[in-house]
Amino acid sequence: MSRTILIVDDSDIVRRVLREFLVRHTAADAFEEACDGRQAIVMTQSSKPDLIILDLSMPGMSGFKAAAELKRIAPDVPILLFTMHDTRAEEVGVDAVVSKVEGLGPLAEQVTELLAKRNRAPIAAGN
Repeated sequence: MSRTILIVDDSDIVRRVLREFLVRHTAADAFEEACDGRQAIVMTQSSKPDLIILDLSMPGMSGFKAAAELKRIAPDVPILLFTMHDTRAEEVGVDAVVSKVEGLGPLAEQVTELLAKRNRAPIAAGN
């Protein structure tokens, strides 16, 4: 079963490093990338990824605003906030938060856990 992750970060380098790491350390096998919240919304509407990894601080549309809109248009798609900022998931309406300071190991663990939960969840009509 193909698992697609949408990586949303304004840094090309961060997106590339995340993609390369997650290919080796998770069950995800397809990746899409967006450089800001607006692009993430458009991509989510058209492709419905299995998981969204979202940065908080981005120009144009912050991760706070993007998360709220992404949950509205795709409530069944988990959002993992990967950020330098100290915040809790319930503060921003996402499924999990991993600090960039913690590194990529905890990120891979959360990705694996969220994809497993999504795999067990009932699929909503129209998906």
